[in-house]
Amino acid sequence: MFRTAGSTLERRGLYTLIAIPAFFLLGSGRLASAQEDNTQTVKLYQLQAAYHRAATVRNPVNGDSPDTIAVRLREVLSLFTADAVRYLTVGNATFDGYYRGKGDPDNASTCPPPSADANNRGTVCTFYKYLQPGFSGDQQACGADTVVQRIL
Repeated sequence: MFRTAGSTLERRGLYTLIAIPAFFLLGSGRLASAQEDNTQTVKLYQLQAAYHRAATVRNPVNGDSPDTIAVRLREVLSLFTADAVRYLTVGNATFDGYYRGKGDPDNASTCPPPSADANNRGTVCTFYKYLQPGFSGDQQACGADTVVQRIL
């Protein structure tokens, strides 16, 4: 025999009993697009963490060895695409400008010293190898005073 809940209070309790487990089993009531944004945010945080792991000086007291700097440089460059473009504008004529392409630190033609031409300063490799303190040998200069950058 089929029996329905009698009072409104009993029906509300039944709905609550069904709704709460369903919420946890089926996921939140957020739209799929909001969940996708969350996935993209997680990926962005993972990328940021990978960058900071690679860019951090391992020995801030004495500075990293040339071999360690080379490994860190390669780790940072691995996060960029081959056609990467970095535009820097910090109000400093030495740094400001475009760094186009990823570059290879072992190849002088793809990782040349910085150019005076703001439209083509070199590659992303040029920026890190020659200008970024944590990679160019002036590792004690890293920290809060490191060049602030904006990536396009």
